[in-house]
Amino acid sequence: MRIILLLLASLQLARSQPQSLSIYWQHSVEALAGQFTQVKLTDGTRIGGSWAAVTPITFTMKVEQTSNRSRLAKGLQTIPRASILEIKAGRRRARGRVIGTLAGYLGIAAIAALASGAEAAQGPWGIAILGGGVAGYFIGKSVDHATRTIIFLPDAPAAPVAAEDAS
Repeated sequence: MRIILLLLASLQLARSQPQSLSIYWQHSVEALAGQFTQVKLTDGTRIGGSWAAVTPITFTMKVEQTSNRSRLAKGLQTIPRASILEIKAGRRRARGRVIGTLAGYLGIAAIAALASGAEAAQGPWGIAILGGGVAGYFIGKSVDHATRTIIFLPDAPAAPVAAEDAS
């Protein structure tokens, strides 16, 4: 029971990170580097992939997933910035699934061993142990897929150029 409570508490802690991130357009490539980016366009198309570049009127993505292949194919695509409805980004990892599976499996196995002795993995306890592993996997998966909504700020004003004295 303690392990399950610990697992649920860690899930809640992982979910308590900020849900949105505000960045300037010109800094988006650095801010989104290494993250899987999901973009919803004004026509309803959803695309996912890596953020590659940005210009004053367009953005470029390496599209790995698309909901409308006739509109946007996979590969490097340049899309107008005005067509963005929503952007979410998150890290790609499997750590939560691995830890969750092990914690769920081993936690229920420990409880079963204490409750029934040497033959803990047989009968109903065996099914409960497998169920604990599966539940841990899905809890870990929800942690792995945590995303943040990206809010783009208008382009930052250029820094003023200091005039040098000609002496």
